[in-house]
Amino acid sequence: MTHPVEIRFMPASDADLTARKGRLALLIGDRGQTPRGLPPALRRGLARALESKAWADVKPGAAMELAFPAGIAADAVQLVRLPRKADAATARKAGAAIGARMGKGEVTVLATGLASGQDRIADLALGIALRGYDFSVYKTRPAREDDSA
Repeated sequence: MTHPVEIRFMPASDADLTARKGRLALLIGDRGQTPRGLPPALRRGLARALESKAWADVKPGAAMELAFPAGIAADAVQLVRLPRKADAATARKAGAAIGARMGKGEVTVLATGLASGQDRIADLALGIALRGYDFSVYKTRPAREDDSA
């Protein structure tokens, strides 16, 4: 049966990121600030990534990934460019970028770069849900050898 993606929100201040398994998605705004409370090795790696040409080429709503980050249990950190004044389409595109790389594991999204009112969090969640939706109900299953006779 098809199950929609489970999306949970939590304040960034309550997040113990060092112990989180799975994937970590960080929404990076215009100023390129990362959340507080990250281990120093990860902060240095993120700072280096945010100063790189690869990050400069990332368009709003798109993402860049860092595999096996230092200092945390997560398998990957996904840096998603989402400007503070993003429109609905850009926020959905950012959500789709997260949903595309989600896989079957857990994803923690830190929305520290958005405005205090979290204006586009619903659009971000919609993009994650739509891109992460599994269409397994509509897929044909391979025939078993027992049924072919």
